[in-house]
Amino acid sequence: MRPLAAALLLALAPLAALAEPDAAPSPAAPQWSLGAGVISFGGSSLVLGSTSVSLGTSQATLLFAPQASLERRLADDTFLLVGVSGTASRQRADLPAAAAAQSRADLVQLGLSAGVRRLLTPRGAPVDVSLLLTGDLGFGRSRQDYTLPPDAVSHQTAWRVGAAAGLAVDRELVSGLSLRVATSILGVGYTWRRTEVSDSGVSTGTGLTAGLAIAPSLELRLAF
Repeated sequence: MRPLAAALLLALAPLAALAEPDAAPSPAAPQWSLGAGVISFGGSSLVLGSTSVSLGTSQATLLFAPQASLERRLADDTFLLVGVSGTASRQRADLPAAAAAQSRADLVQLGLSAGVRRLLTPRGAPVDVSLLLTGDLGFGRSRQDYTLPPDAVSHQTAWRVGAAAGLAVDRELVSGLSLRVATSILGVGYTWRRTEVSDSGVSTGTGLTAGLAIAPSLELRLAF
């Protein structure tokens, strides 16, 4: 009897397994995310820094630049990211010929970055804290015109390459949409500049910097 009972149980086992409901599959983590927001000029790849230009009696100052980034999941806690930031301004002032002031100021800057983000907190935590390691490339060009001496013009072109380490904090607002606050903390960069001033010739210079490089940024991110 015992062999017969064992054979019967083995025959019924597949039917019992089919009768059991399947476990609910865990939702797949999003593989991509797209972000848009602003970044401060300090320590970023925007090589000419903030815009602070006096035109006649007015002054314009930019403290933040728009940025966008794309992120791709490589593993459960590792992400590849690329970003772009930039700014452009064009200012004019109608001044009397005898006024000693700046009559024109043009500025274009572009910054590119790429790197990795490593998640430090466990999945499901109220906020995600991550380590950021990035490399960056920046380009900038500016022109400034002055009324005195007559037709005085200054052109500047600059390039920058560098790397930075920082932190990012993400908080999910609704499903698929999160807010990220991030900043670089330590950075190193090499800068090359060329300045040409009318009637004064051309000068070039280089610079190497390393140390604190605080550049906070704020982004809304869409995961998909």
